[in-house]
Parts: sequence; structure tokens; C-alpha cells
Amino acid sequence: MSQSDVSHSLARLCEMLENDLFVRTATGMQPTTRALTMAPQVRKALRTLEAAVELPTFVPATSTEQFTLAANDFTTMVLASPLLKLLSREAPSID
Repeated sequence: MSQSDVSHSLARLCEMLENDLFVRTATGMQPTTRALTMAPQVRKALRTLEAAVELPTFVPATSTEQFTLAANDFTTMVLASPLLKLLSREAPSID
């Protein structure tokens, strides 16, 4: 988002909450009491949302996934043996 977009979004949020959330001071913008009060709950909500949409992490060592590979004869001849050795070491439970 551009600085302008952030400013407009913040202005809409401040209007909706009927609170400025930030005030300009000699040292820059400072959060209001309302903003400081909201911050922990907003952080928690964002963490929950991130967890909900986050893709699961693939862990080869514990995966039991089944994979299908397609390759021509030459590729299979060149890559199959090293690939199978690597998979048996790094992902022993995949099929």
C-alpha cells in the first residue's frame, strides 16, 4: 500500500471508531490511549487470522504423503537412483 492509501485507511478507521488513534507530537506520531488499549487485541486477532490462512509446512522427515512422478526413460535412468537415495534419507515415510 502507498502512504496515501494507508493514510486514507487510517482516516476511515479513526472515523469508524470515533477516535484519532494517533496524534502528532514534536517527536512524531504517537498512539492515543485507545490505540494502546486496542493493540494487544488487534495483534491477537491478526495472529489468529494468519494461522487460519497459513499453509501447512511440509516436513519431509515426518511426511506420509504419496507422490506420483512422471518422467521419460532417460530422465528416470539418470535421476531415479539418486532421487530415491535422497528420499529414503530425508523422507523415509513417503510413498
